[in-house]
Amino acid sequence: MTIVPNVRILPAMGRWCCGLLVSAALAAGCAVAAPPEEVQEQTGGGDVDMSGGGPIVDNCTDGNSCDTGNPGDCSMGHEVCSGGGQGTCVPNGTTQSCYDGPASTMGVGVCKPGMQTCIGAVGSCDGEVKPAAQENCFNDLDDDCDGVVNNGCPDHLTTGTPAALTARGSNAGGTAFQLRCPAGQYVAKSIVYGDDSDETIGGMDLFCATPTLTRGTSSYTVTETVSATALMRHAGHITTGKSFTFDCGTAFSPGFFVNGQDETGAIDAIGHSCASTALTFGTDNKLTITLTKQTGLGDAGYLMFGNPYEDDCPAGSVLTGFDGISNTRFESLTAVCAPLQVVYK
Repeated sequence: MTIVPNVRILPAMGRWCCGLLVSAALAAGCAVAAPPEEVQEQTGGGDVDMSGGGPIVDNCTDGNSCDTGNPGDCSMGHEVCSGGGQGTCVPNGTTQSCYDGPASTMGVGVCKPGMQTCIGAVGSCDGEVKPAAQENCFNDLDDDCDGVVNNGCPDHLTTGTPAALTARGSNAGGTAFQLRCPAGQYVAKSIVYGDDSDETIGGMDLFCATPTLTRGTSSYTVTETVSATALMRHAGHITTGKSFTFDCGTAFSPGFFVNGQDETGAIDAIGHSCASTALTFGTDNKLTITLTKQTGLGDAGYLMFGNPYEDDCPAGSVLTGFDGISNTRFESLTAVCAPLQVVYK
């Protein structure tokens, strides 16, 4: 049996087949001819290139400026493309200056910036010098970078406010006097004169010492200069041939306590003694001076009449002179002490 195609069906089938082929062809054509913006996107650097560069850049253009995501000058980079419209933001420089200390201290004293790498994540800040917590007192550098060299370090010694100890003898109507070393000085030597007519003390010469603080390589020392000119007080009666000397020497050994004998209305004997010293420099840059009472040098005068006494300066203080009342003799004497103080820069 022979089948005859239906002439009406064949054209319809032909149109259907043609439409199917055209649709497939159009679909394939659209995939090839689609505009670039439907395929390529700028990611904004969301991915990180683990090879050591900056963020991955899509839709890359060689040489374009970009941000590496690192701080400072390391943030400035340029695109380096690797194909397929993708590349890496590479830093323009390999290193940058850095400083982790307070901005106001950079370039002051010893403080200076360092350098760090810009490749990948920024590296440590190598070579920077930041402020020290306190000065190194044994150099001449501004270690804490505040613009002042050796601030807070010991500079020199002085004496504080003088304080009178116990008044000895009594006020017999004479003239008051003060025989005191200038501020910053202390008694190093005294000469006492007798009064043979009254058998009491009739005069005194004081020699004052000025201490000098000296910095060594790792510690401090003190030297002193004793004045060649005496401070003098002589009463109306004095036997210059009967004199007694009390001398602490030229080492750092200040006058520290007084020995004497007194009676009503007179000083029969007097002398002064010294202290040994020790200096301790602490980790806080504080200098401590310890004064220790030495064996007394005793007193001199007319020892058979009076009542013995001893007046010690308070801890940390030194003998700086005497207050008194004199007429024909010394009716009264009062030792005066003052704290020995370290002055800091």
